[in-house]
Amino acid sequence: MENQKNIYDTETEEQEIKLTDYLNIITRYKWLVSLIFIVVVVAVLIYTARAPRIYQATSKILIEDNMSSDLLFNSYSKQASTINNYIHILKSRPVRRLTFQILQTYPRFETFPVAGLSENEAVGYIGGRISADTERETDLLFINCQSTNPGEASAMANAAAEALKQQDTNYARTEFRNTREFLSLQLEEQERKLRNAEEDLRLYKIEQGISELSEETTQLIEQSSQLSAMLSDAETELNVANNHLDFLKNELTTQDSLLLDVNSILTSPLLDQLKKEIVTTQAQYVNFLTKTEYTEDHPELVSMKNAIDSAKEKLNEEIKRILTVKSGSSDPLIYRSKLIEQISTAQIDQNLKESKVNSLKKAVEKYNEQMTILPDTEVELARLERNYRINEKIYSMLMDKFENAKIVEKSKIGIIRIVEEALTPGNPIKPNKRMNLIIALVLGAGLGIGAAFLLQSLDSKIRTFDDVRKNVALPILGTIPFITVSDEDLDNLETLIPKSTKEEKQKLLTIQEQMTAKLITSYAPKSSVSEAFRILRTNLISKRKTTESLSILITSSGPKEGKSTIISNLSTTLAQMEAKVILVDLDLRRPMQHKIFNLKKEEGVTEYLMSDDEDPFKNIKKSKVKNLDILTSGIIPPNPSELLASEKMNRTINKLKEKYDYVLLDSPPVIAVTDSMVLARKVDILTLAVRVTQADKKVIRRTKELLDNIDVKISGAVINGIKPHSYYSSYEYNYYYYYYYGDEKEKKTKPEVLREDQSVS
Repeated sequence: MENQKNIYDTETEEQEIKLTDYLNIITRYKWLVSLIFIVVVVAVLIYTARAPRIYQATSKILIEDNMSSDLLFNSYSKQASTINNYIHILKSRPVRRLTFQILQTYPRFETFPVAGLSENEAVGYIGGRISADTERETDLLFINCQSTNPGEASAMANAAAEALKQQDTNYARTEFRNTREFLSLQLEEQERKLRNAEEDLRLYKIEQGISELSEETTQLIEQSSQLSAMLSDAETELNVANNHLDFLKNELTTQDSLLLDVNSILTSPLLDQLKKEIVTTQAQYVNFLTKTEYTEDHPELVSMKNAIDSAKEKLNEEIKRILTVKSGSSDPLIYRSKLIEQISTAQIDQNLKESKVNSLKKAVEKYNEQMTILPDTEVELARLERNYRINEKIYSMLMDKFENAKIVEKSKIGIIRIVEEALTPGNPIKPNKRMNLIIALVLGAGLGIGAAFLLQSLDSKIRTFDDVRKNVALPILGTIPFITVSDEDLDNLETLIPKSTKEEKQKLLTIQEQMTAKLITSYAPKSSVSEAFRILRTNLISKRKTTESLSILITSSGPKEGKSTIISNLSTTLAQMEAKVILVDLDLRRPMQHKIFNLKKEEGVTEYLMSDDEDPFKNIKKSKVKNLDILTSGIIPPNPSELLASEKMNRTINKLKEKYDYVLLDSPPVIAVTDSMVLARKVDILTLAVRVTQADKKVIRRTKELLDNIDVKISGAVINGIKPHSYYSSYEYNYYYYYYYGDEKEKKTKPEVLREDQSVS
């Protein structure tokens, strides 16, 4: 149970550290994150301010699917298919053209943007601004129109609804319009016959001097004309039935031709493109599937399969749209079945009317036989009288039917009802300021944080303690903050030096030199930075196994990581323990210790190693720090590596250890030259100085590899150049010391350290 708890605590701690690392990355690149965030937000705000205001108006129509069926607009499929059919028809060119024509009748049409376009351009313009949607479980269709002109938006939405309604009504009246047109032609012909019969009767009466027929003949003529009128009425009804039957058969023939010749239906550039896309993607899918490294759940194959399914869905929708436009229904088979049912009913009706015509023809023939027994004069007059009355009755009957046909046609309406007209919108729907602002905030933050993580992944410098753990992987012997110098302190010294006595002036000059050299452990021993060096001193001393002298080498992986300043301050803290300390400058390429302690560089290590003298103590110089001696580098030799690798160098270190408690060696960077690798085998402790924001991860790893190759163990690392507020959170002791000891004590130990624009180097 306890082990499980420990594991849980470890996992929780790791998770917290990782989250903290993410926050540290964001904090480190906070200016970049802020800049990207501000740029994105400002760009979106500028776009929102300059984007055209789009207004939307919506008209609402009801599709009454329970109405009597039409010939072209009837849909016998499900509710969704019916509404989808009308959505496609709404977007068709005929409806858009009719919409434009209706728009031209509006009073303020000239103020609309569409007014300046030609008819073909206007049709395309309207198609790009009209859309339709619906609600589930309803027969309502919402026609939306978007425009930069609010008046045009509402007018176009209403015009589109009216155009769709007119188109629907026009299709619904197709059959009745055919009947009316047929009756109109028959009426014109019958009117001509009536006039001819009337004129023939008048002329015959004048020629023969006959004005009236006998009562018996008149009755016979009346009965004969009535039967003839009935026959003509029946023939007209038969012709109407034949016309209706022919119309239905033509529709059935059209549907059969569509079903038989599918290729003629499915001829569309979009269909061809979708079919080619499906075939190409399917071939690629099969090709990848044949390879062993690709399985069905491979991301590329899954993406291809989704693309194929999406293309198939688009293909089915396009086929439905074409069928709807060409056949009047998204399901031609259902429409064809209904046509067959209507043809059967029309065929029976036609047979009944044909039987009625035959019966009336026989009755008329009987009356014609009776007419033959009349005198010749009466026969001719009776025939003319009968023709006149027949034509008169037929004309009257056709006129009644024609008027009825017009009434029925006008009374026939489609299944579309305009429920609500669009109102002029008051506020634009685009751009959506609130949504754009939310998108800008999310996108700006996401891009900024993403850029920070990207730069972090590309950054090869050591910047955090976590980088030290992962890339240095060494015990941390000390953490040295930036050494800053106050300009005010330097100015005060410049003012006090000329006014001071000789003894005080010498002390002030020494402080000035140490401040310039960043020897903070000497001139500000109670500062928090000095305490950091004392912590380093304690950690190094703890590695001392016996009372024997201890040799320490501080190097770095690359240049400018502050090793010279670190070792000079470390030697000062060791000397403050009343121990004998010597600092040997073995950086024979770019020596620095003579500058730090304001000593003469010549007559140092180089002269001793190149001479036959075996006494290194002759060249040792006293520093202004008690108990601290300095052995400067001397002149820069042509062969520093050979001098450091010599046996005389070994003897020199041993002699120094006999006299001093601590022998500190300053050396060049490991990655640059071999000097440090040569010296590493001659000392007791090897310490690596790592400066944050300066040390490179790859260079440090290479340094460790080089030292591992010669079987040299690095005792630990000194992290240099840290910012306490940013780095001490994981090292509580240093953190609290910085605030407690640094803030309170330092205020009482002025003059303090160093310029704020300088650091350990």
